[in-house]
Amino acid sequence: MALLGSCFSDNIGVKLSAAKANVFLNPFGTIFNPVSLAEILDLHLSAETFSSNQLFQNEDTFHGLQFAAEFKSNSKAELLKRVNDILNQGKQFLKQADVLILTLGSAWAYRLNQTNQIVGNCHKLPNSIFSKELLSLDEMQNGLGCSFNALFEINPSIKIVVTVSPVRHIKDGIIENNLSKSRLIQVAHHLKDKYSEVAYFPSYEIMMDDLRDYRFYNEDMIHPSQVAIDYIWEAFKASIYAQPDIENIQKLEKFAKLFSHKVLGDIKSRANWRKNLLTRVEAMEIEFPQLKFIKERAFISTL
Repeated sequence: MALLGSCFSDNIGVKLSAAKANVFLNPFGTIFNPVSLAEILDLHLSAETFSSNQLFQNEDTFHGLQFAAEFKSNSKAELLKRVNDILNQGKQFLKQADVLILTLGSAWAYRLNQTNQIVGNCHKLPNSIFSKELLSLDEMQNGLGCSFNALFEINPSIKIVVTVSPVRHIKDGIIENNLSKSRLIQVAHHLKDKYSEVAYFPSYEIMMDDLRDYRFYNEDMIHPSQVAIDYIWEAFKASIYAQPDIENIQKLEKFAKLFSHKVLGDIKSRANWRKNLLTRVEAMEIEFPQLKFIKERAFISTL
């Protein structure tokens, strides 16, 4: 599964990884607006390489306006190589992926005045060089629609799940956030109705309607708490997996929790715990011969 978009994709991607799904997750960081998401998809699908003149320098660091703030380097050559390596890897992954999950975060975006380009991140550049705007339905629908068409050409069997992030962008304003989310929901349903390969998952609606109490939020009262994430994850599993798959995922999730425990005690206790973990890994390898447990074996070797 490939996952792109805002931080909900990150949350679900971590869950899918724990369930041993083969995951390609936000390689250029979290991207919020649909136009920039479409551009990221287009970069992956393009036959052209990313060029050095598409990078810029801010103080001692190089960035790309398409990418999140954390995707950066002090070396232009190193960053350019990373970008093109990821794009090549992503294209190969998307050719064989079963599912693409897109999380739309906000319809508010920033446009670079000089080039008229919608950017994925402003990278703390001066506000004066950008214009903030609410993206139009046509711009978002056409951008993602063109990207979907290109994706279906290289992978006709791929399924796409579109969802709207349950995180409210209160910094834009409460009214502005609601306007933004309503447009994103319209975009998602337009794409679902246009393409039989596209489905909609209501993560935003679950957060707003099922989990209305503030106990389901983190301390910032904006981001979902772990309880809320787990609740939405259960709904997500039920929406895309058959019951036998869900039962297998639950086994894998329970197994993954074993490796989050801190090992305390003397040498004998650690040896017993290491032996127990190794036995569990060997049992899982027999039950799920198609999966790899390399990380788990590497972890055991450090105990």
